[in-house]
Order: sequence, then C-alpha cells, then structure tokens
Amino acid sequence: MFSFLKAADFNDAQFGTLRYVRGKWRGKINLSETDDVVLAIGGDRKQPHNDMLEAARQLPAQYALLKPQIQQALYEHYEPYAEESQVKIRSDASLWKEVRLVQVTIEMQADKPTIELAYEVTWDEEHTLGAVIVEGKFVELNGSILVA
Repeated sequence: MFSFLKAADFNDAQFGTLRYVRGKWRGKINLSETDDVVLAIGGDRKQPHNDMLEAARQLPAQYALLKPQIQQALYEHYEPYAEESQVKIRSDASLWKEVRLVQVTIEMQADKPTIELAYEVTWDEEHTLGAVIVEGKFVELNGSILVA
C-alpha cells in the first residue's frame, strides 16, 4: 500500500542486492572461513554511504590480518570465565570453535567508517561481543553490543 515510501534496492557487484531496512542497508558478507553473515551499512534512503561501502569491500582482504588481534582480545575476555566455564579452550583452534561471527555493521563515527564485528561466544551467552575496526586497525573488543 505504501510502496512509494520503500527505498529501492541497491545492487552492488560484490555484495549483490542490499535492502534498506531500519535505517541501514542490509545484505550478506563472507569473511573467508565463515559462512555469510548479515552486513549492515549506514547510508541514506537512496544508497549506502560510499566510504562505508568501500570499507565493507576491503574487509574480507583485511580480516586475516585483523584476526590475530581479535583472537588475543577474545582470549582476554575468556580468561575471567575460564575456571567456572564448562568451555575449555586450550588452543587457537578450540577458541574459534567457541566463537561465531553473526553480523558486520559499518557506521560513521568521528567522520571515519567504523566497522563492528559482532561475535557470539559460548562462554558468555548473555553478551554479544563487538570487535571495533577503524581504518583497517583493530581498536577494541566491546563486551556487550546490540545486534539487529
């Protein structure tokens, strides 16, 4: 009935069709060894913001370089849970078996595209962790983020 209010889909050569839903352009992204996950990019109703779309395009190539730093932050997050958790992490491979990437969100913060990789971890089921990436560099691991 109100289809004139709906934003037209945006077609991207790398990500396919992106749809404007709840203020973000949504599609799927694959970061190599993971399955496709939700990609949410800021922009206006006409199209995703160019700088944020470019950050999304570069992320698959950057992910392998970022992963060791993210891994270290995940170990640090796991440490306080280690004694009481039934999850026992003894190697990098066992760590990644307990971690699942669920969403990639890209927004502008301080005039820079900021990427947040949302991870669910088995040792902390109450929180979704967010690895923040700015200008291709890992910044921090947030202990609790919202995922749409």
